[in-house]
Amino acid sequence: MQRGKTTLRVISFIEKMKDASHDMIHVACYDGSGTLRDITDINNLNKQLESTRASMAPHDFLRFLRQKNVFLVVARDTSNDPSGASPGTIVGKASLHIVELDDSTKKALVEQVVVDGAYRGAGIADKIDDMLCAIAKENNVAYIDLTSNPSRVAANKFYIRRGYVKRETNVYRKKIV
Repeated sequence: MQRGKTTLRVISFIEKMKDASHDMIHVACYDGSGTLRDITDINNLNKQLESTRASMAPHDFLRFLRQKNVFLVVARDTSNDPSGASPGTIVGKASLHIVELDDSTKKALVEQVVVDGAYRGAGIADKIDDMLCAIAKENNVAYIDLTSNPSRVAANKFYIRRGYVKRETNVYRKKIV
């Protein structure tokens, strides 16, 4: 799953899961195709995470994907195309950002975890987190950090259930641009 600056490789396995309301969901590392439909799907998910967020332009999306140690994991609903010709609608996503510290320890940051409201409760976030952890493990990451707004009660319960531990620390932000 390691990749060069401009090339992305699809993770070798695709998780498939079935549930009563969604026939087929595939979770995989994003392949970098950057289609307009994918960008629209990502922008729609971002709006669910933060309603005031501006839409991402195609060139910004591709620039994001080309970062050396950034992995975008997506969940796609392929149930509307029995032929398999369409990759499916992106209904969930998260990104993993790997950072190497000065003592050669690697840590990862998880950002922008979101599952479409119509698909929540179907285990998609679990599969996305499984893939994030698999990527981190393959890249010898010591630990994963993430932040979540306290108002996102369900998300915070999810992270605790998945083994994330709330840290006793302050998080600061300094606006630059």
